[in-house]
Amino acid sequence: ADAGSPKALSAPTTRAAVGDSVTLSPDYQAYQDADGGPLKPGDVAKVVEDDGTGKPLLVVAGGRRWWYMREALSVVGKVTLDGAASPQASVGVVVTSESLRDGLRVRRG
Repeated sequence: ADAGSPKALSAPTTRAAVGDSVTLSPDYQAYQDADGGPLKPGDVAKVVEDDGTGKPLLVVAGGRRWWYMREALSVVGKVTLDGAASPQASVGVVVTSESLRDGLRVRRG
């Protein structure tokens, strides 16, 4: 697929790791019980644990803890190995104490 196609843009470019900010992937409902978790489309939360199982990523959102399959989540604004920002980096994200980090580019207005 070419980089400009919708399929290429929605494909995960990086794997979520402990400490990453994540949001639900576009097809999150296809991955077990991800739609029953505390994350709703557009919400951003942090990965707090990776236990290496089939549903390895523990996310805390809204005071609730939920284990997600890796494919159900997209990393928000993580830089890939080639140095390019992931497609999610250009998506508007509310800046909170959880999403704030060194080097974060903020556009006002």
